[in-house]
Amino acid sequence: MEQVDLEKDLDKLEYYTAGMLAENLDLLADHYENIYKGKMIAYCISCISKHLRKIGAYSAECQEGKCRLPHLWSDLAIWAVEADKYTDKLAEKDKRTLELSQEARDHRKKMEEVVERTSGFLKEKQQEHLT
Repeated sequence: MEQVDLEKDLDKLEYYTAGMLAENLDLLADHYENIYKGKMIAYCISCISKHLRKIGAYSAECQEGKCRLPHLWSDLAIWAVEADKYTDKLAEKDKRTLELSQEARDHRKKMEEVVERTSGFLKEKQQEHLT
């Protein structure tokens, strides 16, 4: 695996961080949806806080690394803290549980846009090194 100094390459930092966030947000949305449907409630609740902590940590890494679009990372970190306050109240057929699933998916889409944008920058840099 290639070692990268993420502090020196903002595109790679954003690509990596947004990718990890998208993955955790996708898992989180699935957990919320399962709880709403009444599936694996205890298991999913135990995972939700873990994913929310990871989301907060990855968002903080990008904030500290001076990533572009600082509001994107801070908004996501704030959302994760607020969502975690509701974790103990999650329940089957609860409207807020379904809303949290959709919010996680909306945030995931934003992260996927960052991945897409930064992968383009990384491809351009790679081409420049080849020429």
